[in-house]
Formats: sequence, C-alpha cells, structure tokens
Amino acid sequence: MNVSWLLTRGCDLAADRAISFAPRQGAVLIRLYRGCLVITQEGDYNDYTLAPGESLRVAGRGPVVIWAPSASTFIVARSQHGCKEIA
Repeated sequence: MNVSWLLTRGCDLAADRAISFAPRQGAVLIRLYRGCLVITQEGDYNDYTLAPGESLRVAGRGPVVIWAPSASTFIVARSQHGCKEIA
C-alpha cells in the first residue's frame, strides 16, 4: 500500500480486514481513533494491540501488517516522540 495515501487520508478497516505497507522514509506513527488494531512488523517477534486513543511508532525497516479484529479508524503519520516503539 502507498504510505503517502495513508499519511494524508487515514484509513477505515472493516472487521477482520488487514492492510500492509512498507515505511520507506523512516519511522511512522499509527494512531487509532476507533476499534482495535493488531500490528506487527517483519523482524519483530511481538504483535502490538492498540485501543482507541493509543499510538504506536514503527521504524522503517520492514513491511508492517495492520489487522482490525473490529471495524477501526486510524491514521498513519510521520513519527513523533512519546509513543511505543517496535524495537
């Protein structure tokens, strides 16, 4: 998926849907507004679950998969400080 599209428009995912993308210009911030997200990144053995209002910073070192177990609304933005980071 084209990350620049996510950076400008955000995303709505229906329940049990997933998207993947590869951050190419450094870290990005995923911020959840509604629903629930499970996020994983290639090379990281952990999965991260976000609740509404939470954010996760992912580094640009491999594809990221975002799965929505329930209908969800989120954005992907250039990284900021103060978020969980995938190591």
